[in-house]
Amino acid sequence: MMKNTTFMGIIHGILALLFSFVMIIAWMPKDFQFWCLLISVLLCIGNSYALICYLERRPVHNSSPMDRALFIPVAAEFLAVLYITWKLPVLVHYSCNKYLAVHVVAFAVSILVQLLLIRARSENTAQEQYIFQKRWKRDESVSQWEKIRTALSGRSECAALAKKIKEEIQYSDPVSSELLADLEEKIRTITDEVLELAEKPGTSESEILRRQQQVLALVHERNDKCARLK
Repeated sequence: MMKNTTFMGIIHGILALLFSFVMIIAWMPKDFQFWCLLISVLLCIGNSYALICYLERRPVHNSSPMDRALFIPVAAEFLAVLYITWKLPVLVHYSCNKYLAVHVVAFAVSILVQLLLIRARSENTAQEQYIFQKRWKRDESVSQWEKIRTALSGRSECAALAKKIKEEIQYSDPVSSELLADLEEKIRTITDEVLELAEKPGTSESEILRRQQQVLALVHERNDKCARLK
């Protein structure tokens, strides 16, 4: 990660030096327009490198489209600077104050859009992480009920009910409302109790069935409420 940041820093530094060299050699005289263009382009290059550093320090799995979108305002700002340099002096009669103001506004809009995109990226990341956690909990519950089914393989009625509960959970929507947190916690608690009973020799089948039926009823209740809250 650090090597990639260093490499991109060198590339951006070379671009900045080359552009500055060409501007100094080719642009005569060194007027206000020259300095506005030079500083604006250098800011665009610095902005691009700052975004690369940000993305390197806060990588997010499967966020490439949003990562690339962050550079669109930078590219738009660069093109806007070139257009401003080409057309604006004629339009504003080369008023330095107006010329500088347009440059500042263009750069400010670019930064604002980047901040909005960064916020959207963070919110999307948080949502993806939330969904991942919910799916992981569902898969853990499915795995747990498979263990229960295996442990109860000698008790056909209990094993069949364990399989049914596993399938109910497996094909349920993993993402639910926070309003159902207590209900889901109750399901996990009773599931732990059933697993403990299933692995404990001498536990009565009626007691296991009673707990399993509680879980099945709670799973149905959870799935029904989850669907109604969507």
